[in-house]
Amino acid sequence: MPNTKKLYEVNVTDATDGWGCCDVNTLNCGHMTLNDIKKHLNDIAHISRIPQTSCLYNMHARLFTINGIDVKLARPGSPSATGKTTNNSVHIDISVKIKNGCKCSNGSCFQNISAGKCTDDFMINIIGKRFFADKYKQK
Repeated sequence: MPNTKKLYEVNVTDATDGWGCCDVNTLNCGHMTLNDIKKHLNDIAHISRIPQTSCLYNMHARLFTINGIDVKLARPGSPSATGKTTNNSVHIDISVKIKNGCKCSNGSCFQNISAGKCTDDFMINIIGKRFFADKYKQK
């Protein structure tokens, strides 16, 4: 089971195909504990719909927890070392799609989220204040 005190990296990607397969932009959102990640996902799950006025077209968030054991065998003198590694990791994948005609005047809606320049209240509340809180303290 993953360590609930450990910090795990969180990224938000701008999905160009709606599934997150052809991501062209990635925002590094820093690190969160597993409990904080689960709380955020539960908060998002209680939102019934995206407001019609929002720049956000759709969003998909998925939490992966992986428990694995890697075993390597090598001949003596080989650059690969023989050994066993236990891997307990967590990965959170949040994929968003911004609709055409977003509110940002410079057309860089996705980058404006991380820079604290987003003007969409919904995006600010579910992504901006959560992952880039230092940039949205006054909003």
